[in-house]
Amino acid sequence: MNRNSNIAMGSMAFAFFVYIIIRAWNIPITVDESSTIITHVPRHVMDILFLQSDANPNNHLLNTLLIKLLTSLFGYHPFIVRLPALIGAFAYALAGLSICRKITNNDWTRVFSYLMLLGQPYLLDFFSLARGYSLGLGCLMTSLWFATKYAEKKSAQTLLGSIAFAGLAAYSNFTLVLFFGPFSALVFFWVWRENPAWGVLWSKVKYAVPVFLVWLILLAIPLKRLSGHSEITNWNRLDTLFGSSELSMEAAIHRNPLFGHSAAHFLAMFAAAFCLGMGYICLKKWESKGSAAFEDVRFLIAVLLPVILLANIAQVEITHTPYLQPRLALLYWPLFALSLGIAAAWRREYLGHTAWGLIIPLSIISIVNTAVSANRYEAMEWWHDQNTYTVLNYIHQIQQAENHPEPFTFDAKGILQNSFLFHVNLDPRGYNRIVRLDPWHPDRVATENYEFYYTSSRDDMEQLRSSYDIALEIPKSDRVLLRKKKK
Repeated sequence: MNRNSNIAMGSMAFAFFVYIIIRAWNIPITVDESSTIITHVPRHVMDILFLQSDANPNNHLLNTLLIKLLTSLFGYHPFIVRLPALIGAFAYALAGLSICRKITNNDWTRVFSYLMLLGQPYLLDFFSLARGYSLGLGCLMTSLWFATKYAEKKSAQTLLGSIAFAGLAAYSNFTLVLFFGPFSALVFFWVWRENPAWGVLWSKVKYAVPVFLVWLILLAIPLKRLSGHSEITNWNRLDTLFGSSELSMEAAIHRNPLFGHSAAHFLAMFAAAFCLGMGYICLKKWESKGSAAFEDVRFLIAVLLPVILLANIAQVEITHTPYLQPRLALLYWPLFALSLGIAAAWRREYLGHTAWGLIIPLSIISIVNTAVSANRYEAMEWWHDQNTYTVLNYIHQIQQAENHPEPFTFDAKGILQNSFLFHVNLDPRGYNRIVRLDPWHPDRVATENYEFYYTSSRDDMEQLRSSYDIALEIPKSDRVLLRKKKK
């Protein structure tokens, strides 16, 4: 690689790491993170692994287990509970960097591929949050990296690494079973076609096959228990794959004033056309080369996306579950991004010139969209929790100004509770000396039992108008902190 492209890719990796670490430090714990930490982490290991007491999709097994381990050693600081996500982010970025270097000899196509991997703000959100999405994407990318190493070394150990991390991806986030199954099938088919003689074949798969079978056993029980959960069968139903793609594109650009809702539709159409085109190219390569097409590991990566999309369609038709919401469809982005790079690389190899018509416009869109969307304090999916620290620090200022010796009684409306429950009950930084909370409770009509009440409900504000004053209005939001009037 030349010096300029090295600097470009290194700068992107550095900016990525700095950005996600700052966000992991600054963003208050969100509702789903709190639910994982409070509800699932305290359970014993076998309960977590096999969903014995609660088959809840919020229990991303590997993420939950790692949080359980880390908090037992270092406590419940928000940065500690987000360390597994940061580990996944580092794996994603480092493995992705290596893969982008392998898919082409052209420096700027490599830079473009890496930009596509990292330059998606909705995806970046999840690398800083204590959820299983980051770990899953990191394991997915590491699995692909091991596949590229197998293409070079043809060793049983690299094949083992590829299957092991594919299973870890599914264990991090069950949606990635859609990756684990097709990827494992393609990899084993690839190895079999290269090594049809039984003795040679077994020397290649002797480690990977037992690990694959262990993963099937470990995943079977929790998946069976999870399949009946209402969030799987009914949550925000999507009846078309294109609708899923359109929502994902809308999530990716929703902050950008240069792109409106109609842009998501056109970008989804581009993505659909591109996937169909890459599927056609892969079919033509298979038609002309047969299984020899796998000699180019890029074929394996490129064919994965259409194969997984077909698997998703089959899964929806068989199980009558909805298509994936944006956060569940995150697994498609790295495959789509790498496919864009591979398409540019193949175009250069066959036509002899760089695919600037693809690289330049998509790079501009990615850079502008990511720059406009960047923020240090908010998780897009859980925007309502961004002001937890603001509220607690404001009440702390009042406590100091009034020399109030005891914590104030405090309650929050519905979904706003969870973030405060974590920070007051588990966060080691002393927020329990500022406010005192009731245990979690279902959403209910606001009462006058608390000195402070935090809500986004106009009905609550109307009901408490006679006995509460507005202490703090959150800018550009519907949330307010109310304080009981002094008698």
